[in-house]
Amino acid sequence: ALRVVRSEGPGLFERLLANADYLREGLRQLGLEVVEPGKLPDGTVATTPVVPVVVGDDWQAVLLWKALFDQGVYTNVAIHPAVPPGGALLRTSLMATHERGHLDRALATIERVIADFPDLPRA
Repeated sequence: ALRVVRSEGPGLFERLLANADYLREGLRQLGLEVVEPGKLPDGTVATTPVVPVVVGDDWQAVLLWKALFDQGVYTNVAIHPAVPPGGALLRTSLMATHERGHLDRALATIERVIADFPDLPRA
């Protein structure tokens, strides 16, 4: 792993953050409430490969997680006590090796699945 990071590190890191930005924007366009990255003390955006989506209700988050999983999109679900009550999240995790086609297919699947969840918080 260290050899890969040393030889391809900057390019991998750039692709990883570009993938996170692309997915975050795609989720926003679907109308989902995406947790925005924070800012560093110097004012730069602290983009990470984890893109959380606010679901709110714990039970709805688990049902949405399962529906996405059944359609081939893996996310992590975060429910109380990992998050405050009413703050359930689905957290997507990206890799530098994800290609735009992978992300586009995931977004298309998410769009189909969330149609069955009209009570999701919307941006």
